[in-house]
Amino acid sequence: MLLALMLCTSGILSASPLQVQRMSVKLENATLQELFNLIEEKFDYSFLIRNNDIDLSERITIDVADQSVETILTDALKKQGAAFTVNNQRIMVY
Repeated sequence: MLLALMLCTSGILSASPLQVQRMSVKLENATLQELFNLIEEKFDYSFLIRNNDIDLSERITIDVADQSVETILTDALKKQGAAFTVNNQRIMVY
């Protein structure tokens, strides 16, 4: 019983913050920058992006309910072949 509790707790602690944090988003013909701004405001994250790596003016349409921030970002960045990592409250997009 104690082992099962420890395993469950360690699974929760190892989850990425972006997997745990969820949000609903409805953006139509918005830019990636608008999505990043929304995430920054809601969760107190900041994005670190080199201008040459990502086209922040790319238009996206997102309509999701109660999805993880990780899933939302992964889907939004898929077209550009971009990825991201999280370090403290900073999301680095590359």
